[in-house]
Amino acid sequence: MKHSDLGKIPGHLDQVVLADVDRSKAGKIKILFVTGLNDGNFPSKPKAEGFLNDADRIILKEQGIELAKNSTDSLYEDQFNIYKVFSIAEEKLFLSFISSNKDGMALRPSVLLLKIKKIFPELRVGGGHGNPPLQPQIAFEMLLINMKKFQAGEEIDPIWFYIYDWFQKNQDWKPRLEKTLTALNWTGESERLTKENIDNLYGATPKTSVSRLEQYKKCPFSYYLKYGLKLQEKNEFKVKSIDTGSFMHEVIDEFFKRWDAVGADDSVRLDSVNILNLVNTIIQEKLNLQKNYILTASPKFVVLTNRLKKVITKSIEYIVEHIKNSDFDVLRK
Repeated sequence: MKHSDLGKIPGHLDQVVLADVDRSKAGKIKILFVTGLNDGNFPSKPKAEGFLNDADRIILKEQGIELAKNSTDSLYEDQFNIYKVFSIAEEKLFLSFISSNKDGMALRPSVLLLKIKKIFPELRVGGGHGNPPLQPQIAFEMLLINMKKFQAGEEIDPIWFYIYDWFQKNQDWKPRLEKTLTALNWTGESERLTKENIDNLYGATPKTSVSRLEQYKKCPFSYYLKYGLKLQEKNEFKVKSIDTGSFMHEVIDEFFKRWDAVGADDSVRLDSVNILNLVNTIIQEKLNLQKNYILTASPKFVVLTNRLKKVITKSIEYIVEHIKNSDFDVLRK
């Protein structure tokens, strides 16, 4: 449509006019088609506030500076446009939505259709069900929706029985259809475990304790997960305080186990250089163990390990200095 045609009087009485809801200024219309009644499209999703939020816009408006509408005003305007569109038709009103986009992804109808169906309970959705989509994936998803409706006692288009028969006979789709039917027929009732399964979970002669019995009394399901399935919380990939503390104690303990190698009877030889060299050797051996792999798994943890090395070295120097200037001796087995 050219710009020069916008202000012209309609040339024909029976012409069709296409217009956007927000910009439409049409008067009385005999028959109106509203398209695109999909979730997130009509009504549309709220837009981002931008640099200024609603509170900022209200303050500026009070100062005489009016910008774009805030979210509350936009919401009221959208509701008014919806009311205007649904009430403008004099004779007939057609509402339509699409079941899938161009990529084949299923789309949901607008919440407005659900509200209208509550006002008019006898209203039935038609049109699209008589012509199912050509894509098997979308047809399968729509089939499940209609099967759920049929299971609930609602009437569906007979074509969906033929579509069901096609999926049932197709070797690629039949296993998936059978699994889905099992899910649709699931009532949510739990089955009792057989004695064989109980023996496999807990053993023929269950072993228990006070803490286990308390756990069962507190929550039988958690007892089943912990002692039956033996589930454990997944370890997070991070260094915890207990990990660093245990690592430091292991290194210090190993250092004094090797006391004889650095001069058990001559503590003077344990100077800063010797202590540092021995600590580096022990730490490197500890880092090669599988249980300490996380300490070298990333550059971040390597930096942490170097800090621990400095702390351990300084701690051992203090301990050795204390031993030099006291009557204490390291007890060796």
